[in-house]
Amino acid sequence: MNFMSPTAGRQAYSLIEVLIAAGILLTGIAAVAMMAHTMFLQEEANGRVTRALNLQEQAATLWQLGLESDTVTEVLPEKCATNNPPGADAVYLTFSTNANITALGPGVVESINLGIVFHSATRANGNLIYQSNTVTVVRPSTR
Repeated sequence: MNFMSPTAGRQAYSLIEVLIAAGILLTGIAAVAMMAHTMFLQEEANGRVTRALNLQEQAATLWQLGLESDTVTEVLPEKCATNNPPGADAVYLTFSTNANITALGPGVVESINLGIVFHSATRANGNLIYQSNTVTVVRPSTR
């Protein structure tokens, strides 16, 4: 008769194998967490850029409707700073007269270069990253 012990045929993992598997699993979890954080930061930066360009478009439309630049900056929903760079919670708008559009004759159209400077992201060391954009805006001269 062949008598086998009750533990014969069973195999177990050693402590080293379990620790190696746990280390690999923790590395994967850490990588996913870092990727999720990076995606969140990218989404936040994209949102800032979208809001700033939308604000610039709103400012251009208000100016085309006949409002002066001081009035435009007062009625916009975002805080418009008077200094450049504007800080993390504001934008900086510039309205500069553009004399390059003369094809229709003087006094027919008014034109400005509308610039915006805004905080788009933050570096790992805490420094703010700024972006700028400039568009040319034209309206009929009513004066």
